[in-house]
Amino acid sequence: MTPLSPIKLFRGDADDELVESFGGFTDLQLPPPFVPQEARYTGAVTAIPNGGNALLPWTTLVFGPDLLDRTNVTLPTFLTDGLYSLTCGVAGEALTPGGYCRIGVQAPAVFAVFYTSTDRPEYGDVLTAVFRAGPGVQLDVVVENHDGASARSFSIDRAILVKIAD
Repeated sequence: MTPLSPIKLFRGDADDELVESFGGFTDLQLPPPFVPQEARYTGAVTAIPNGGNALLPWTTLVFGPDLLDRTNVTLPTFLTDGLYSLTCGVAGEALTPGGYCRIGVQAPAVFAVFYTSTDRPEYGDVLTAVFRAGPGVQLDVVVENHDGASARSFSIDRAILVKIAD
């Protein structure tokens, strides 16, 4: 087996200054690798009247560093710029037969609402999105109750927010 040639990095063309030769010294300081940050949240139960809608609160940080400013838990905003992945589970009470609910996630300054509909919210429903957001961008979880007869309660059952990259 033949050994590999050393890897050399130059600024500009090959005639330019040698910056790094692996196995040797370097004057080029590379940034440390990005380490993803994961936060897990749950929310308080919110009663929504039949035909109404509401934003669900991000009440509790269950795990990890808080990636949101939750001064107002119903209107949280991002603390830093980055590329984020969100997997959000919403649970609710059983609906009247024929009723349904719509569950959505939105960051109004970045993307419109991603919706899913279900007639069995007691089993939970999950939405997933990947997006770029900056400081102060609001993140909403909205539920529309179309039970057909009664108010129903819903909550963020589990939300996993991961900052994937700066």
